[in-house]
Amino acid sequence: MGPKSLRNVANALAVSLLLSPVALAACTGSETSRLVITQTTDARAGADHKGHVSPGVFTGITLSIANTGAGAARGVVVEDVLPEGFHYYELTTLGGNAIRTATSDPGIKGNPSWGTWTIPAGTGNTVSALVLSFKVQVPLNPGDYKNQVKITT
Repeated sequence: MGPKSLRNVANALAVSLLLSPVALAACTGSETSRLVITQTTDARAGADHKGHVSPGVFTGITLSIANTGAGAARGVVVEDVLPEGFHYYELTTLGGNAIRTATSDPGIKGNPSWGTWTIPAGTGNTVSALVLSFKVQVPLNPGDYKNQVKITT
């Protein structure tokens, strides 16, 4: 898989937001990066006994893109493909040691994307990462929703 064709889709159920980690590799020069994507949510705080949040409320999602490979991951673009009816509200935390090489802040409508990044190679016991935490508004219609994260280089 070449660096231009690197694509990942991490699946999750929103509202009950069952999220799982995904790993992918990209060739960037002579060293290889290995990105591990993890999604978490704070939905449990306002959820019922089945893990569902009330329609129309705001909940937080955190995306962590860690590079566990020996090479830097360059030209990384992160887009959260929100399920129908979800609305991006705001970025609450930007963390990790990734370097932002091009700025693109999410608009009110559409899927949030936060520019282009270089995630350095991890060194020793240190993992390099980009961590994005943001709020979304849950749709008015109850149900289970599939959330996707798209990573491209």
